[in-house]
Amino acid sequence: MRVLAKMALSALTLMMVGCSTTSDPIDFDNSMTADIRYTEYGIPHIKSETFIGAGFGAGFAFAEGNICLFSDHILTLRGHRSKYLGSDAGYRERFILFNGDKPVNNLESDTYYGYYYTAERIAALQEHASQDARDLISGFVAGYNKQLEKLKASQEGPACRDEPWVMPITEDDLYRRALHLTILDTSGLFRTSIATARPPIMPEVKKASLELEFAELGEQLGAVRTTGSNALAFGRDATGTDASIVMGNPHFPWFGPERQYAMHLTIPGKYDVFGSTLLGLPIPLLGWNENLAWSITYSTDKRFAVYELNLVPGSPTTYLVDGEPREMKRIDVNVEVKSGEGVEMRTLPVYETEFGAVFSGGLLKWSDTTAYALMDFSVHNLRMMDQYLEIGKSTNVAEVKAALDHGLGLQFSNLVAGDNGGDVLYSNISVGADYSDAKIDRCLAGDLGRRMLSDMTVLVLAGSSDCMPDVDGRSPYPGVIPAERRPWTIRSDYVVNSNDSHWIVNGKPGSSLSGFNRTIGEERTIRGERTRAAIAAIEMRLAGTDGHPGTHMDVDRLLDWFYEGDNRTAFLILDDMIADCRGRPNVRLDEGVEIDLSEACDVLASWNRHHDLESQGALLFEVFMQEFPRTMDTDYRPNQSLWRVPFDPSKPLETPRGFSGVESARQALGRAVKKLRDTGLPLSVRYGDAHGGIDADGNFVGLPGGAFLFNNIRPAFLEGAGYVGEINYGNSFMHIVTFDVDGPHAKFVIAYSQATDPESPHFRDQFGLYARKDWIDMPFHDVDIEHSNGFVSVHIEQ
Repeated sequence: MRVLAKMALSALTLMMVGCSTTSDPIDFDNSMTADIRYTEYGIPHIKSETFIGAGFGAGFAFAEGNICLFSDHILTLRGHRSKYLGSDAGYRERFILFNGDKPVNNLESDTYYGYYYTAERIAALQEHASQDARDLISGFVAGYNKQLEKLKASQEGPACRDEPWVMPITEDDLYRRALHLTILDTSGLFRTSIATARPPIMPEVKKASLELEFAELGEQLGAVRTTGSNALAFGRDATGTDASIVMGNPHFPWFGPERQYAMHLTIPGKYDVFGSTLLGLPIPLLGWNENLAWSITYSTDKRFAVYELNLVPGSPTTYLVDGEPREMKRIDVNVEVKSGEGVEMRTLPVYETEFGAVFSGGLLKWSDTTAYALMDFSVHNLRMMDQYLEIGKSTNVAEVKAALDHGLGLQFSNLVAGDNGGDVLYSNISVGADYSDAKIDRCLAGDLGRRMLSDMTVLVLAGSSDCMPDVDGRSPYPGVIPAERRPWTIRSDYVVNSNDSHWIVNGKPGSSLSGFNRTIGEERTIRGERTRAAIAAIEMRLAGTDGHPGTHMDVDRLLDWFYEGDNRTAFLILDDMIADCRGRPNVRLDEGVEIDLSEACDVLASWNRHHDLESQGALLFEVFMQEFPRTMDTDYRPNQSLWRVPFDPSKPLETPRGFSGVESARQALGRAVKKLRDTGLPLSVRYGDAHGGIDADGNFVGLPGGAFLFNNIRPAFLEGAGYVGEINYGNSFMHIVTFDVDGPHAKFVIAYSQATDPESPHFRDQFGLYARKDWIDMPFHDVDIEHSNGFVSVHIEQ
């Protein structure tokens, strides 16, 4: 009843803002028309005869529950935050380095966006977009602005509707949004360190500890790189049917504009895709059509390189290339700043070199002898929007592969797909820097470069002409590896990616992908927790050794396994760990406190090694994993000292394993015990009582999964309660899709729900579904949409 009431409220709101049902069309110029068929939880299925009409419906539907957050993001993209919100204020941002936990300052943000988001770059994006992509964008802008106009006139619009910064958007804003996603993981990481880079006035006083600086940068890189995803595809050999099963499980922030939004776009005979996009983009980035489903995961490519520049003594804006002096170019950026009752103009500099923009932060500071410049390979990608359109138009995985080869437009993603013929695809055909392994070895900037690459997988190269990227004429972008030299495979059993490199995407002997540039991803190195967990579970399922009937994967078993929350690290080390702490029950922490591990041993010994709601011991192990030193990468990789049996590249899924008993691990367990006791929680607390979040009604809901698991969810730790604070990151748009003669059958859920406006009936209405494993059976065909729960149809025209 509550769901139906919310749908009724949503429908009433739509009619109040000037729309009509299909039986009562609005009499406007009909250059843009769309039917928006809402199903339960506010999911729009948009149908139009044209791409511009589909965009029109998408923009109108999106704006209803997301005006405030997206308007704030438009200010950011325009470089107008200081103009409307003041130069001293700021905003939260996950994708950034050298800023610690501080908000991103508005003035610094405006300087960065004013420098990068030029009219020339925006024009280039528009020029290279197909007519279909342009039409989607044009329509989206018109639909968004139509909804905005109605909401501003309504008495029940969002709380921000009368703010001066809530205003109509332009097509340029949508192209800025596309550019923002394209360089989110490259130049976007350096936005404050580019905006604040200045020539030093006096010699810098170095920190006493270089290790401290490495640790600080490593922590920030780790925070960025924990943004990841899982994608699985099971072919006909694994499903025992004629079709595939695809699971997509992106992990992205729960705050800010990089949130998933679901929509179904149908242009009969041309395009028909249900999927998810990021706020304000009119094109699904992952999802399914009549014949195939796909998902994307964050890849391991080097998409930028840092160049170390030696400076001319006494002239910090003059750098040497092959012994010859070169002058940096100063670019003045004009920023409007709120001042009293008016606005004043400030001019701030950004410094540029032939290697890219100069930045300064952390241990990569601009000094009197050295400067650092950022070469961004993603900034040349003008194909991102059309790349996703071409994927959605494909009818099988071979066509997806051909589309990727043609476009090379995936910005930072692996892609996993499966079709209704039972073939599955893994590919990393995306933008990545073209440096040979030999050139990297030759050009690394001394000890710093070697350390940055080995510890943080960041390229820091010497600023010489010999160290510029390679150029392959087959690539559409300068210095980027062409599709012909990138990894992919089409199979009939299964493929997996959980943010590890291409090397291992299947557990069968002889299935590894190797021989590719190191800048694409490391080979013959340790795999992460989620990769090993997924492949182990799949191989046991297909061998019939997972304790469940049969030897094939099906939708129900896949969903159940996801929620069981296997902790692969626990299965690999816990027996040794328990034996160690029973033999040596006392550990002294660095601060001198002695901890008795006896109770912890007993709790862990009785734990089921899953992070389900009933588990006792899961919270203790979760804190232990947080406390133990680990590699700052896209997945959980404990420090090598943890393992009793070291990594063997000939056994990449079986090693490393076992618990070494190293003192740092024992101390990590001791700190976990102390943390739970200090916060008043028993070591055997039921996981669902101390790990979860708040639903739309303000009630606590326990959540399975954990920070480093395949079921990846990360509530903040609150003293006295456990991991029950704000959920900043983790599972977002999740789907499992299979096919039969009737077409696609899909289960899906958005963990944090569809709308970002707290007043919307769809603000957190899917959160409970996600927690209860009660995913939505999503209709795809017209007849099923029209008979779906909560169906409301709205016709709009312009």
